[in-house]
Amino acid sequence: MGLSDCDEVRELWKGAGFTIVNNVNEVFMKLDPQGLLVAQDQDSGKIIGYCGAVNVAEDFAVIGGYCVKPEYQGHGIGNNIWNSGMAHMGDRNIGLTAANTKMLEIYRDRHHFKCIREPILYMRGELALDRDLIDYIKGVSLVAINEHNVRDVCEYDRQVCGLDRSVMIEGFYQTADNSQKLTNVEKYACWQFIVSTTTTNHKAIQLAKKLGLSEGMEQMAGYTKVIPQTNVAKMYSLGSTMFYVL
Repeated sequence: MGLSDCDEVRELWKGAGFTIVNNVNEVFMKLDPQGLLVAQDQDSGKIIGYCGAVNVAEDFAVIGGYCVKPEYQGHGIGNNIWNSGMAHMGDRNIGLTAANTKMLEIYRDRHHFKCIREPILYMRGELALDRDLIDYIKGVSLVAINEHNVRDVCEYDRQVCGLDRSVMIEGFYQTADNSQKLTNVEKYACWQFIVSTTTTNHKAIQLAKKLGLSEGMEQMAGYTKVIPQTNVAKMYSLGSTMFYVL
């Protein structure tokens, strides 16, 4: 898959009912240029299937989306791109989120994603940046992520989740349309129009509500080896948790 295919893949995602995170494939390609796999119709050249198999670190990878157009399902296309993606990720601990309970059971029972974490809650909406937010959370200020503070954000992220995700963070902020904000609560935390966290992280949910976001759907996440551990009190997300609210 190349950069020129990203728009067509987004259309494929929309047809599958995926939540669209702008520029996520472009950022994935910077992180792992060989990790985005597509199936094409030989006659039309149209993309009919997709599997994001992204190596995030030496010991961790993610399934960053997986789907086949309905009219092409049942012919082994999905299995082929899935198997190619799994081979690309190798023996890493692999994480994914499931669109529904049925898919979670398939991933768990057929593909060995045995380690199931607590539900992930997606909160969304237009950011309503309350100018009086400082009155509700002591010591908070909101500024845009930019070239002057992005390295601090990357370092905070590394401390929280244990991975160097600077390629992703820098990629998202550089392609953002002012939708990503930086929250300074002693240090930094990142928020955007779609925020996701665990259902038991009540402080993160409370802060998201104060930023004008509403609770939406819940999803389950699975891993092949182990559920990554982190300080849930500092858990946050730039967008989808399929690859890094860990």
